[in-house]
Amino acid sequence: DCLSSNCTLSLCADSNKICPNECNSGDGTCTFIDSNTGFTLPACPAQDFGCYAKCVCNINRYGKDCSLDSDEWTSARSSRESLCTALRDNMAIQDLTEDVVSGRATSVADLFSDMHLISDVALEDCTAVLTETVSTAPELAQDFAVASEITAALSLILDRAKYDEYGVSSSLLSEIYASLALLAQGCQGNLAIGETPMNFVDENLRMAVAMTDSIT
Repeated sequence: DCLSSNCTLSLCADSNKICPNECNSGDGTCTFIDSNTGFTLPACPAQDFGCYAKCVCNINRYGKDCSLDSDEWTSARSSRESLCTALRDNMAIQDLTEDVVSGRATSVADLFSDMHLISDVALEDCTAVLTETVSTAPELAQDFAVASEITAALSLILDRAKYDEYGVSSSLLSEIYASLALLAQGCQGNLAIGETPMNFVDENLRMAVAMTDSIT
């Protein structure tokens, strides 16, 4: 597959990553950032996992594509905070099934599609929806499709580090790593020794799960 989506004569031509919605046609500047150092780069090839493109919004413009004004941004953050709190509260009255696990993961992923709009409260509540679901019943996520939905949502949490100067706290990272470990264990229950590994590749995390003979 050609990650740059720029193919010429069956060859994949390298091109830079693009910013969301071209930063709303001038409401911000598309900037390339080194994922490890946070420094600005002159370029960020589409196939380079060590950098990313993000919009640096003009004054009084907000959102990952700079398309929101101050009132819209405030309203969107409040709405997402309420939805994350509701998702967490509803966990107490739901029976866990594979469909419920899938639904929670996709709901959180939808809410986390723009981390600019996620408050600290929303981040805590929606992350808890994922981590507590996995810790309660990791076996319900052993199906590859469901596990992929969870890893995609967890990857979006890590996206916060790109847009927030405080990044992701060490305690939150610990919760994510613990969930991934439990998720891997659950997926192993669906694999036989020597079977093709399950590979999860998302924007901010990559994980392979396999069953091998123990070394004695």
